Amino acid sequence: MAGKTLRQMKNLSLGRSDADALADRINATDKAFPQADETLHGLFLARAARNPARTAVVYDGGEIDYAGLAARATVLAARLRARGLEPGEPVAIAMEKSWRQVVAVLAVLQAGGVFVPVDPSVPADRLRHILGHATARRALTRPGLEDAGHGGLAWPEDVEVLTVDEEAPEPGDLPAAEAAAPSVTRQPDDLAYVIYTSGSTGEPKGVMISHRGAVNTVLDINDRFGIGPEDRVLALSSLSFDLAVYDVFGALAVGAAVVMPEHTPVPDPDHWARVVRDRHVTVWNSVPALMELVTAAAAPGDLASLRLVLLSGDWIRVGLPADLAETCPKARVISLGGATEASIWSILHPIEQVDTSRPSIPYGRPMANQRFHVLDAAMERCPLGVAGSLWIAGTGVALGYWRDAERTAHSFVVHPRTGERLYRTGDRGRLLPDGDIEFLGRDDFQVKVQGFRIELGEIEAVLRRFPGVEDAVAVADKDATGAARLVAFVRTDGEPDLGALRTFAAGRLPAYMLPADLVRLESWPLTANGKVDRTALPIPRPAGRTEDSPEPEGALQLLLVELWAEILETDAVGVRDDFFQLGGHSLRATRLVTAFNSLFGTEVPVRAVFEAGTVEAFCAWLEQAPDIDRAALEREAEAVLAADPDADAGAGAEPGSGVDAAVDGVHA
Repeated sequence: MAGKTLRQMKNLSLGRSDADALADRINATDKAFPQADETLHGLFLARAARNPARTAVVYDGGEIDYAGLAARATVLAARLRARGLEPGEPVAIAMEKSWRQVVAVLAVLQAGGVFVPVDPSVPADRLRHILGHATARRALTRPGLEDAGHGGLAWPEDVEVLTVDEEAPEPGDLPAAEAAAPSVTRQPDDLAYVIYTSGSTGEPKGVMISHRGAVNTVLDINDRFGIGPEDRVLALSSLSFDLAVYDVFGALAVGAAVVMPEHTPVPDPDHWARVVRDRHVTVWNSVPALMELVTAAAAPGDLASLRLVLLSGDWIRVGLPADLAETCPKARVISLGGATEASIWSILHPIEQVDTSRPSIPYGRPMANQRFHVLDAAMERCPLGVAGSLWIAGTGVALGYWRDAERTAHSFVVHPRTGERLYRTGDRGRLLPDGDIEFLGRDDFQVKVQGFRIELGEIEAVLRRFPGVEDAVAVADKDATGAARLVAFVRTDGEPDLGALRTFAAGRLPAYMLPADLVRLESWPLTANGKVDRTALPIPRPAGRTEDSPEPEGALQLLLVELWAEILETDAVGVRDDFFQLGGHSLRATRLVTAFNSLFGTEVPVRAVFEAGTVEAFCAWLEQAPDIDRAALEREAEAVLAADPDADAGAGAEPGSGVDAAVDGVHA
């Protein structure tokens, strides 16, 4: 027994030695960038002075060149300073995606402030909490959102709201003093922005990122992938999601153009594909789910201009790179990772040939001036191939959490032996012999849904505030496509009004954090040590056809219920059953529309499913569509059904051969 123990100790020692040498090698990332001591807005101003006539922002209504963008931002910065903005003071930015966002972030930074992006669609309580916690006395928005009494946002009374105006400033609008000194001097280690992310206590937490941290990431990506003046970057992500920081500042640092898609209330991959095609977009940056959507929706050639695809924020389907090789064959595909607390990204992996024997795409290796460590409970490096906790070190590590010393102390620590300042990601991973780090998932109750990082504890805390709810547990259930669906369970004092509970939660959580299902349980399933056994919770499966749903009327409705059922992987669908209540999501909606268009040779947009989520409503939508001949669709549906000898006249029929072919032709 002793000999075996000694051999094990020897092997462990060798494993640690190998891991130490390899970890030292992959973490040797020091790189001196010439502009490393610049600020985010300083990178833009230098480029605007050098190339004033180049296009800076492209949007649905036109373009703004670098000189015009600098002038707009400088005038708005002067307005902020005239109202007493102090250096380092937070300013909220709450508006939908538009060119105004770019002006707003540049103006806040030029004025010496710190920008705090807020999604304008969040519930009023969450908006007030973020503004109050951030101590933002001023906010920038678009015209129409400034007045709560006339359809605007529910601004707190102590917040001064300024709008980013439509009119471009005239030369005389710019005071001579402002033209001579267009920005307040800020240092690289000063705070640049605060982004609020989900928090386990039931309230969001503000991540503080310095200019130096974000600039390092921007410079690394631009240098590594040769981003330059001829590039056009599609700004797809919400400003409150830190991928948008690269979209804006990465492009503007090198004289490239930021391409702003039109804001739509629901995902519109058809529109994104057209923008890529018509605006000659070269760089795509998003969570994988949005790339899946546009890949499924794009017509041949729509994405051909892309030369670089940056994917991060969630798992990448192993088959996605092969799909991208067909839709955008010139594009390099890069997997990136990290955390909001580490300045956008800290690790990357160029996806070239995918090893299909691996369960996932490798997480990769640390980026310039950043380091990744796989540590055990004693804060020592794990042997090769052994799972441990992932920690990030280096230039990108955040300053901490805004006005939250306790959480900062918990998540940002100094290594007891090396003296490095580390960020605790809460992720699990392991170092592989080839030098790549493999991501293994979370070691806490944090999940990713639609690319958003969500603390399940925040959902649970909100549900527990509802009268009569004694306890709550939230989980993320993944379907066969890999898309996550939030489900919440509650224990209550008496029979709860789940509808009222859902309304209560909707008033306090953003839409992407609302559970798709609420389930009442008498008691929790428990593990042997008395903890809630989340794996034993009875996840509800999406229901099929409702009892009182009428039979399909006509061949088109009959074919559509078969298509609905095939995409949703359910036995039967009624004409009044809602697509999303049956387990549908954005990716499935795209597959549905793509299959429909394949069957009928139409160009129905994906948003139609969001606007008309039942077969009955979808047919009514088709009836109103100006470019669609409903009678022709009926005839085509009859032909498809007639070609299938097994077609059933009922709503629960097996899909016809035409439906099978259409669905098989869509990426899973």
